[in-house]
Amino acid sequence: MAGIIKLLSMVLFFALMTKGSLQCNPGKPTVKQVTTGKQVENKPEWNVTVTNECPCVQTEVKLSLPGFQTVEKVDPSILVLDGSVGVLQQNINPLSGISFTYAWDTSNPISPLSSKENCS
Repeated sequence: MAGIIKLLSMVLFFALMTKGSLQCNPGKPTVKQVTTGKQVENKPEWNVTVTNECPCVQTEVKLSLPGFQTVEKVDPSILVLDGSVGVLQQNINPLSGISFTYAWDTSNPISPLSSKENCS
């Protein structure tokens, strides 16, 4: 009887671990952009949310920002721009996100470049 309970516990543990790992793309948070409805210097303001769908904290998150343009200063406590790469200045907790805004005629192409996971 104890052997069956131990076996069922192990199966349940591995099922939960597999489910958690299939829900996210490690090292790749998701990026979504929407307009805020505001105008900055006659350009629409865009809100970018970088979301961590993984069960571990995402650190050292880098975004690809080729040709990024804005007339609204991006908050440097959230994102630091270095050429065509943006580095988030905060970790992203599991199942949460970090947002920043910018203003330009059209949305800029923004995609996740890399990050590290901290599962401790």
